[in-house]
Amino acid sequence: MLIGSRARRTATVASDVDVVRIGHKAPLAFKRHEEKRSVTYIDYDVKSFCDLYARGSLFLYHVFREGRLLAGNSQAWARLKENFRVRTNFAKEISRNRKFLRWLQRGEKFRGAVIPYLAHTCRALKNLAIFSLAQKRRYVFDKRAALRGAFPSLPKSSIDLLISANDSFERAPRRRLSSEDVPMSHINRLRKQVTFAVQHAPR
Repeated sequence: MLIGSRARRTATVASDVDVVRIGHKAPLAFKRHEEKRSVTYIDYDVKSFCDLYARGSLFLYHVFREGRLLAGNSQAWARLKENFRVRTNFAKEISRNRKFLRWLQRGEKFRGAVIPYLAHTCRALKNLAIFSLAQKRRYVFDKRAALRGAFPSLPKSSIDLLISANDSFERAPRRRLSSEDVPMSHINRLRKQVTFAVQHAPR
């Protein structure tokens, strides 16, 4: 299954190709002009997939809702999609990501590790946003849209910085962000903005 921005058709030139594979690990075959794209594989054996399916995984809901089947039995996949029921309580995930964010904002964990700090903050904040919205039956899987929807007080410039840092930390974009690109004043302001956004997010 193709998922993410490529499946939503919102990808940019820098976007990765995100692929979920169940029960096999066959690599994708790309056309020549696509060969240099970065491909991220998320692999499940059949047992793990069935366990997530039975538990109503929010990630699987994302796969079923936005994913595009690349290979496999389309009729079987359609039946799985039709019978899937997503969970409705994400209190544990919300609490876990809130605690992690509070830990990240305590002390000066960014000292000597600005980009990793920003990347981990981005990931935890994005997860908190997605689970918080899902708790209200709002299912948003694009990270930028989820951050805007869950934390309306968080400025666009801060969201852009967090996402740029996360992209630089996880992959090798053409323009990689470095610690020198982020003045300490930006970090201090961002910490306050994140704390305020999480505390005052609509519930």
